[in-house]
Amino acid sequence: MKKNKLIILLLCLTASAIQAQQSTVSAGGVSAGAGGSVTYSIGQTVYTYISNSDIIVAQGVQQPLEIALLSVVGDPFNTIKIQVYPNPTTSSFTINIQNNEISNLYFHLFDIKGVLIDQKKITSSNEIISLENMPGSTYFLRVFRNNNEFRTFKIIKK
Repeated sequence: MKKNKLIILLLCLTASAIQAQQSTVSAGGVSAGAGGSVTYSIGQTVYTYISNSDIIVAQGVQQPLEIALLSVVGDPFNTIKIQVYPNPTTSSFTINIQNNEISNLYFHLFDIKGVLIDQKKITSSNEIISLENMPGSTYFLRVFRNNNEFRTFKIIKK
């Protein structure tokens, strides 16, 4: 009897000392492509970072995918394909008009407070916008066509 109590006590102490990595997350998934795949989750505590000039990866942390296109207003049939890259950026970004529909297109660039920083007519299918002298922050790029807002993008400068 005494031996059984001792075994039960040892099992209880051993079971309480065993710990595993555990985290409660709110969402997650897998993103796959030709170069490999990445799993991600939202709500897990950060452990360590690995970074280079373009990518930051937190090991042990699954990361959410953020979509930078904020609105589509004027073109319900998506006849104009616009990309903004790189985002996040360190010095400049490019507005790429994929099907060369640049007639009557222009942009407004706002800071996080809503102050207009730059505005210009888009004159090429690869318009480069400099943020060289701007502080690291979040900016909003609004693209207009024929005086109607067409798309809004969120730009992050590191």
